[in-house]
Amino acid sequence: MADLLAMFLVLLTFAVVPLFTAIWGCRAVRKWYQRLCAKRDALEWKAATLVPVSLPVALAGIGRILYHGGYDVLKDQNEEYGAIYWRGDWNITRLPAARKVGWSEVPVFASACCYVGDTEDETVVCLKFDVASFVRVSPRLREFCLGHLKDECDRTVASLMSAAEKVAEREAERARSETEAAACDADLATLALGRDASWESVKAAYRDCCMKYHPDRFGGQHVPPHLVDLAVTRFKEVNAAYRRLKDRMVPSNGCGSPWTAVPPNGGSSN
Repeated sequence: MADLLAMFLVLLTFAVVPLFTAIWGCRAVRKWYQRLCAKRDALEWKAATLVPVSLPVALAGIGRILYHGGYDVLKDQNEEYGAIYWRGDWNITRLPAARKVGWSEVPVFASACCYVGDTEDETVVCLKFDVASFVRVSPRLREFCLGHLKDECDRTVASLMSAAEKVAEREAERARSETEAAACDADLATLALGRDASWESVKAAYRDCCMKYHPDRFGGQHVPPHLVDLAVTRFKEVNAAYRRLKDRMVPSNGCGSPWTAVPPNGGSSN
């Protein structure tokens, strides 16, 4: 038994090891192995786009899109600049696999790197989708995988841009609402009223202002012309403010919806 073991060690030392070393040292074999590794490493798809939202909004949008696409977040994510996501069955280590496999089962990583653009309301988003490096993909399935990676990348970019447009629309609507509210506050202030004023209060204040500033009030009185001009200007301002308030606060006289900033005291539609 000892002699057999000794013969095996001698054979291993003087035959097998030199043969393996010679094969490994062959330049053609090394190139073949390098090409194989390069193909596996290059199985990815990248894209970059400028999104018209802030960086936190962009990161949150990417997270939601990928979550609905079946991805989970890795624990070692960088919450400030981006994150890495993954999905698939990690028991799959080669394609084609021993069983029929859907694309959603293939282990894939999705990386998102974001940074602020020219303004704080713009974000540069860089995306990368790649098949996990431990998955050996046959050459005939390489284009198949690249096509699916491109599709996922394109869908993510399209979804992100669509979400950004909706955010922009909401922001524009909010800005319009704030502008309208400020304008209504100014009209109420013209009648010496606050935001809690009801329509009845507006009508009463308007009547008081008419009695105070109407030009006919100064007929036959010795009032300096410049004061009359001031009263006329003030009366025009009161009239304009009253008309705008009526359009906002009375549904039948405006666009069909009352001004929501006015409390529900309501009032008549006169």
